[in-house]
Amino acid sequence: MPLLVILKRFEVWLLIAVVFALLAFAFRPEARPLPDAGDKPSKRLPETIAGGTSLPDPAPPDKSFTVDEVKVTPTKGGRIVELTLSGRSPTGEDIPLDESSVSATTGEGELVNRFFEPFREPAALPATGDSIATLKWWLESPTDVIWLDLQGERVKAELP
Repeated sequence: MPLLVILKRFEVWLLIAVVFALLAFAFRPEARPLPDAGDKPSKRLPETIAGGTSLPDPAPPDKSFTVDEVKVTPTKGGRIVELTLSGRSPTGEDIPLDESSVSATTGEGELVNRFFEPFREPAALPATGDSIATLKWWLESPTDVIWLDLQGERVKAELP
């Protein structure tokens, strides 16, 4: 009988309605956007040379990751080099981009140290899809090139 008395209160019914509305909002299916013509990758038509024969399409790059952007910030004792990578894991499993999996050397063969960021989690390259990751390195002396080594692959990053 005391339970029936509680159901006579307006506030209880309002609270129940709000809870059901929040549950319905939380478990509703996501709306998927319609594909645009701009989302589809464009296919390049083969070029023709004199005589009517066409050139084959260029082979896709065999690298699983590339360096997209290089930013150098001069500081008091050296330079901070920020490299933006894009791609996927070359081994087929997720790779955290920490000291154990990625290393860098200068064009002269000197080892480049990571720039220490105490509260930043290491980035990762997933195996399933392309992603973008940013790595920061510390250079004590100027150089023109940094070579990144990741799981047996080597990529060149030219510094501005």
